[in-house]
Amino acid sequence: MVDTVLNTLTFETLALALFGLVPLLILASRRPEVVLALGLPALLFSGQLKAFIPISTSAVCAVFPLVAIAGGMLKGYRFRFGRIEKAFILLTVLMYVSLWYSHSPVYGTEKVVLVVGLSLPLVLAASYTLVTFEAMKRVLNIISATLAIYIAASAVAKLSGAEAVVGDRFAAIQGPTMAARYLGLGAVVCLCWWCPRETVWKAGGFALGAGAIPLVFLTGTRTAIAALAGVVPAVQWVREKEFFRSLFRRGGRTYLLLIVVFVASLFGPLLLSHALPQGLAEGRFSSWGSFFNPGELRYPTSHVLNTVVAWDAFCDSPVAGFGAGGYKGAMEDHVGRLVHGGDPRHPTYPHNVFLEFLTEQGLPGLLLFCYMMYHALRILLDVRRRLPRLTEPSERMAVITVSAFFIYGFLVAQTAVDIPRQHILWWGLGLLVGLRRIWGERARTVRASAGAKYLGKAAAEPGEYSRCPPLQQA
Repeated sequence: MVDTVLNTLTFETLALALFGLVPLLILASRRPEVVLALGLPALLFSGQLKAFIPISTSAVCAVFPLVAIAGGMLKGYRFRFGRIEKAFILLTVLMYVSLWYSHSPVYGTEKVVLVVGLSLPLVLAASYTLVTFEAMKRVLNIISATLAIYIAASAVAKLSGAEAVVGDRFAAIQGPTMAARYLGLGAVVCLCWWCPRETVWKAGGFALGAGAIPLVFLTGTRTAIAALAGVVPAVQWVREKEFFRSLFRRGGRTYLLLIVVFVASLFGPLLLSHALPQGLAEGRFSSWGSFFNPGELRYPTSHVLNTVVAWDAFCDSPVAGFGAGGYKGAMEDHVGRLVHGGDPRHPTYPHNVFLEFLTEQGLPGLLLFCYMMYHALRILLDVRRRLPRLTEPSERMAVITVSAFFIYGFLVAQTAVDIPRQHILWWGLGLLVGLRRIWGERARTVRASAGAKYLGKAAAEPGEYSRCPPLQQA
């Protein structure tokens, strides 16, 4: 793995590091959370500058969380890693160890490098640098502005006829699959972070959020559409403790909702067939079967085949797994031929984050990831408990936006790319543990303030605040 990293170092790379890291480090010494947030625009737009940057997009993105951690150290922040961060570190170590017996060591090495250099630092940097709500708000402002620019640029490209197209699918800036995920994320963030504000921000947030949804459909990426459909009730559950119970208590609302869902399922494909290009509508939205795409067992893109291969691999090696990247070898063994032209570095994955850990790291990897998600759920439950007591509107918006961000990323991870490229999931998890860090810092500040107040009164009136009587002066 070290050789893989060293082979990417060139004179141009070192020169860019020298002249690019210095201003970033200066900024990080003052605002480490800003440097962390700048990693998202780097992820979305650095690919457009590939001709001028001598390193890969992943390497560019990895710089920002690492520099943010360095800036937090310069500011004297303390490391207060919780159970999620510690479990993620242990899971990363497990992935590295599994390289020794991986069935696809070339692809596995690339996966581990990306997790060590990008995914893990992202979560750790968010937990380390987000110590106040003001820092969280700055991060959300940068993220929302980045996604708003992404939505606007995609819309302009579509309206001007200059858009990229893959088949009949709208490719936006980075291809239909990645574009759909970030357009959907933009809709979620703009609607949660901008719409509750004043009139101008509300109108802008609603326009961007609502405008991103048709673009998601034009990409034909069903993962983002399903995640958008799932994030709405989940966020309402976070906002209102009695949301689902109230649906059943109010029979009229429940029946109306069921009728709307039924009518949408009947006439949705018909409407989409008229609104979308013919090939896109017929191939992806003409029926429930085409939407969920179970596929045929002889094609590696089949979701059914992915699940079957993952389960067979787990049955063959339930404890150790097939090693990092080993699902690629399991797929080739199952279909009896090389996939993706035999390219050893081409990503091959089961399109589900739980199945991927189960296949490649066995039961220990799956249990560690489930442990992380369990504690993430506990933070969401804590959000529901604290939300009614937050009196500052901007803090309420920040908490709801972070919750929606994580839920959307978690839903996308069930049918999307491989582990190190689950950027939305790791961003959402990092922001979520950042909330936990903020509340922990507030609790410590309150305790310290109460202790200082008590000691001050005890010094002023020792007879009242001490079990021992005051000393008599001679």
